[in-house]
Amino acid sequence: MSVAVSTINLTEEELVFTLAMQVSSSYDNCRESRLDSSELHKNIMQLERFIFSYGGNEEKIKAIIGRLNPEMIGNLNEAYCFWKTRIEFEFAQRLSRGRVSLPDYPLNDEFSALIRRELALVSGLQPERVLFIGSGPLPISAIHLHMQTGAPVDCLVRDPGVVAIARDVLASCGLGRGISPFVGTSHPCSGRCPHRPGRPKAGSRQDARWNDDIRQGSS
Repeated sequence: MSVAVSTINLTEEELVFTLAMQVSSSYDNCRESRLDSSELHKNIMQLERFIFSYGGNEEKIKAIIGRLNPEMIGNLNEAYCFWKTRIEFEFAQRLSRGRVSLPDYPLNDEFSALIRRELALVSGLQPERVLFIGSGPLPISAIHLHMQTGAPVDCLVRDPGVVAIARDVLASCGLGRGISPFVGTSHPCSGRCPHRPGRPKAGSRQDARWNDDIRQGSS
């Protein structure tokens, strides 16, 4: 029996901790002083580039992440969720005003690849219509579902406040007829699906404050 062992050198370990600490620090500054998220964005992109530089070497990536303690991983997850939500709101607003195009979205290629892999799991099916549960102001997953299948997509959203933004985004992309966001507070997963890690449970007081922070930061 052979065992695959992957190690990282001291320089790589120091870089991982340095990048992780920079992300955590910039996240704290962004939350406490309500500054713009440009520094957080820069630090997270640096960390992502470092991790993705190993490509499909899963053993190497596991060795890198394994060097981080659970508290640091938790902080990174919370910072990443905050950043991802923030840039989604900011980019959706800019896209709806014609200031940017969809390929400019930092996570566009990531979502495109993710949807392609998910569709490969059901390659034998040819859906006439797709329901996507959990869309936000930038329905990026629904967009790639529509583009890769050609099928119309319905987006079920929880927050009524993002529907208008999502429709403006789709109109600016010329996808208003192929993708339809709508408000829904009751569906088969409601109350039973686990909430997103790092974010307060939907509907709670903490979740309301979270949304307020995101909107104030992106206004």
